[in-house]
Amino acid sequence: MNLLFIKTKGSDIPFYIEVVIAKAGIILGADKVSVVSYNFHKTITRKNFEELTLKELIEEFSNIYKDSPGVAPKETLISLHKSLMFLRNKKAKTKEDLINLGKHENFFKNVKTDVKNAYDNVIGQDNVGPIESFIDDGILDLIHYDPETQPVKETVPDMLIRHFIADDVVPIFDQSIMVGREGWLSLYDVIKATKEKQSMIGSFTVFDFPDLDSLSHQQLRIIRNEFKEKMQGLHENLEEAKKDFKDVLCIMENKVMIDQKVDDHFNKITDITYAAGNENLYFQQIKNSVQDVQIYCLHLGYSRIRRIVEYYRNFNMITASEEAYINSTIARHRDVDSLVFLFFIEWKNNSPFIPNTFE
Repeated sequence: MNLLFIKTKGSDIPFYIEVVIAKAGIILGADKVSVVSYNFHKTITRKNFEELTLKELIEEFSNIYKDSPGVAPKETLISLHKSLMFLRNKKAKTKEDLINLGKHENFFKNVKTDVKNAYDNVIGQDNVGPIESFIDDGILDLIHYDPETQPVKETVPDMLIRHFIADDVVPIFDQSIMVGREGWLSLYDVIKATKEKQSMIGSFTVFDFPDLDSLSHQQLRIIRNEFKEKMQGLHENLEEAKKDFKDVLCIMENKVMIDQKVDDHFNKITDITYAAGNENLYFQQIKNSVQDVQIYCLHLGYSRIRRIVEYYRNFNMITASEEAYINSTIARHRDVDSLVFLFFIEWKNNSPFIPNTFE
């Protein structure tokens, strides 16, 4: 099972939510969790830090310290870099050249150290560090997406088209998928609202989990290994359900049939997955030791393709014209009212959002 989360600069979704979603996908036991975002740039850069060229280091240093007093401006760094390269490539170096070369080398060594320290501090504050090792395993795939500043291999519209046609990922969201930009509501109100709108989104609980920021990488891995075994039935049934619903349209006329088939696939399985969350020792320890700890609930749901594409447009990840392009392109391969499964995370307490936050 592969999960996909997308966030662009215009979406207004806080960064820490991306971290929550990444950790949830990891402990769920997903084979791969792909996070498309501009916010993990520092994490990606730190992972590939030794591969950075001096030009890239200058760019990173300038972005980090551009507002800091007494720091050499970018133009000075570029000039010093040119001098360094000239001295490195000079064949017959004088004693003075060797002294200047050493000074330049030490200067850029300090630049590299300053950039590394800055990234270490930021990543520590954002609680990203514990998930970094999952990148090496191929479990977490952080895809830097900032087309305004650098070329991208694949745009969000093309990404959505490819995945919806192939049906090879399960998208994962925060609870805003339930109400669009109209605000963040309790699950009870969400269900009521969606029923009234007949927007055909259904869901059920997989498990509850507390805020995981206090856990190390090794502790997250222990939970993942335990859940990968206990969630095996969920993973297998989800793959079977995707095949079973491949040609089913997610429309009101099919609601009774859909609800019955969804229950057939998942009713007994979710009792096991919910118990796994309640019985996990790390979850219990956090709940008992952290006062007023944030509790999240992972839901498995379903909707239709066009509804999910509409969500991306509502949150400014795609434009209206891109929405039309996505739907028309997908429609040449499968109906845009086709049922697709998704995960989303609900805040069970201390929600930082209130209705109309995004208006």
